[in-house]
Amino acid sequence: MYILYLRTDICISEIYSGGSLGHSLGIINNLNKHCKVVVYSSAIKKILKQQNVHLKELNVWPVFILLRWKFNYMRWRLESFFSTFFFFLQIIPSCKKYNFKFIYQRYSILNFTGVLLSWHYSIPLILEYNGSDVYWFTPLKSDPWYKRWFGFTWLSYWVEDLNLKYASQIVAVSQALKDDLVDRGVDSQKILVNPNGVEEQTFCGVRLVKERMAIREKYNLENSFVFGFIGTFGHWHGIPMLEKIIPIICKKHPKVKFLLIGDGALRSRIEDSVSRYIENSQVILTGKIDQHVAPEYLAACDAYLCPTAPNADGTRFFGSPTKLFEYMSMAKPVIASDLEQLSEVLAPAITISKNISITSLAVKDKVGILVPPLDVQGFVKACELCLHMSEQEKKELGENARKKILQQYTWEKHVERILSFR
Repeated sequence: MYILYLRTDICISEIYSGGSLGHSLGIINNLNKHCKVVVYSSAIKKILKQQNVHLKELNVWPVFILLRWKFNYMRWRLESFFSTFFFFLQIIPSCKKYNFKFIYQRYSILNFTGVLLSWHYSIPLILEYNGSDVYWFTPLKSDPWYKRWFGFTWLSYWVEDLNLKYASQIVAVSQALKDDLVDRGVDSQKILVNPNGVEEQTFCGVRLVKERMAIREKYNLENSFVFGFIGTFGHWHGIPMLEKIIPIICKKHPKVKFLLIGDGALRSRIEDSVSRYIENSQVILTGKIDQHVAPEYLAACDAYLCPTAPNADGTRFFGSPTKLFEYMSMAKPVIASDLEQLSEVLAPAITISKNISITSLAVKDKVGILVPPLDVQGFVKACELCLHMSEQEKKELGENARKKILQQYTWEKHVERILSFR
């Protein structure tokens, strides 16, 4: 049995780290346990070759190569749209060679390759939907030139609706996404709510003792309690929260350190905010790292932070942060925002309130620590709770988290839910 997996993002450079890559690897590797997967990808190539995947590269033909400099935005939009037809022609030989049971496509803006292939060859399409890309890539009001002439917003919504309408099955990573799709008129019966997951043997602290020691020695963390964070340095991931939390904790607890793993638009901002603590090595910024070494860096930490921010426009938070599942799988305390799916995954949790005492804890059966979103003092108190826990309490809290991961949130179980849906 053969399955066609499509990843059709048009990116400036190849993706080699981050949650979306972890998601794709999790899906591909676990589909491979059930059948033979033929992968076509435009965004992730090198790392898939290392995974011994049957990979075929998707390439955008250089039709718009002359659109440079200030026209780069328009070029990206045009390439995203016309890539549908470029990619369709490149995939035809495989559709003729293999009898694909279904097509699995990670939705990307302005692309409907899966729809076209599904229609032409009568193959069911499963669409992975992590949120509206139009929501993320709509031009800002501060860019009126692009917004007026080259935003392509109407076309982006048309293509998104086309994907949603003609997909046989939609895999939405959260209930909030499903509710939004139903409000838009999508048949609820074809939507599977399937949160993200983790490769539990890869993200396993017990197996990474040597790697933990090596990273801690590299960054001089041996005698410190280390709070870890991994992700893209953006508003959505809570970087503005970290730049407020870190100075308070560092000042009150000089032996505490923060290992911030990743990179992004707000890196320079947090560097400025905590420069004093970077200089005295209480805060370490690793920069972007390859996906395969992420477990080693997380193993070097003693607890993890996930200060995810609500949507700025007031709409429901619809994400399913991959980092949350990776944290939990490492079997150490996790502190996260009390927000939509994060609250569900970390339940039952220690919830932070003004009256909670940091000297008396009841960690039995608890999975993590939840803090009201954007509550700086709440996150500070949660960090201090971790610092006051006994080793046994921290161990119990972490083991409870990993147990829940093994029961519900591995990529293997994620894929099994897809294959058994309907």
